[in-house]
Amino acid sequence: METTEKNYWIEHPEMLIHECFNKLHAKDKSVGKQESSSIMWALYYYAHPESPMFNVPGKREEIAKKLQKTIKGFLWEDYEQELKRYSESVLSVGEQELYEWSEMISLRKSVITSSYMAEMAKDPEERDVKKLKELDSMMANTAKIFSDYVKIVQTLKEESIEKTTGDQYEDDV
Repeated sequence: METTEKNYWIEHPEMLIHECFNKLHAKDKSVGKQESSSIMWALYYYAHPESPMFNVPGKREEIAKKLQKTIKGFLWEDYEQELKRYSESVLSVGEQELYEWSEMISLRKSVITSSYMAEMAKDPEERDVKKLKELDSMMANTAKIFSDYVKIVQTLKEESIEKTTGDQYEDDV
């Protein structure tokens, strides 16, 4: 992670305009505001679709584990307001949708998998067949949800192409 290589505040000083980020920055007593910079990079890695960690399963825990090495007692729960503000202020509407869908699919997969594994760990005669069928149905529906997710990804790609090509003025051609 870039958290130790680049200072987020130097790279993105515009983020200080947001009250919650300004407070995070102001209360940081570390040299070069490195702790709050690391937290901001964590928000980027966790929530931004262009992050190399965006699609990594278990990224929340992985990022937290890395941060806990440098920030004693780091817990995501302490930064939910900043995470919400980050997604609202940095991500386009399409990127916000992608982030939310990604979170939902990840949580859904985790819950279904752990429930299925718990049920299968029981003795065969104790397994709840009805529950297993419901879990199978939920997994099948996950494919439909993923299809909607793919549509959002495609829309974002189209947005990105429009941003990079844009409408050029005649003087720019």
